[in-house]
Amino acid sequence: DLHGLYVSEAIKYLEERLEQCRRKKIRQLTVITGAGNNSIDRIPKIKPEVEAFARKHQLKVTAYSGHLIFDLSTDQPGKIDGCILF
Repeated sequence: DLHGLYVSEAIKYLEERLEQCRRKKIRQLTVITGAGNNSIDRIPKIKPEVEAFARKHQLKVTAYSGHLIFDLSTDQPGKIDGCILF
């Protein structure tokens, strides 16, 4: 859950978790970004940056309201099922 983090902190945490998932051969990572309800003007800040990070690194992501699911199965064969980013 990336709630309460600054954008830069959230991206760093995401990078660390992605690396952990890859090392453990986990196929899916659910990242809870929130919908921006606690942001100024209720405009989400973390989710758009996480989406931009995924595009920059050519990661397969499915976006939902308040969370994203990273598909890591294309990275490495033989992975186990998903984890959730808390």
